[in-house]
Amino acid sequence: YIVRTHHTFVRRQLVEIAAHLDRLLAAHAGRHPELGVVREHFAAVGDELRLHLRKEEEILFPYILSLIHI
Repeated sequence: YIVRTHHTFVRRQLVEIAAHLDRLLAAHAGRHPELGVVREHFAAVGDELRLHLRKEEEILFPYILSLIHI
């Protein structure tokens, strides 16, 4: 359930938010150069979050399932 629902939602939202930030930058970066920094920070946090989700899916959840099936 967590992978199917929560992880899927988070991954989709990361893409959506990044697209919104790109449009915001295209429209307003000339007057607000700090938006580029916001976009860089968001990209870094998104990368970390994707890594966290992958670790849960590939390491943590299989380990929990192995405990159930002992």
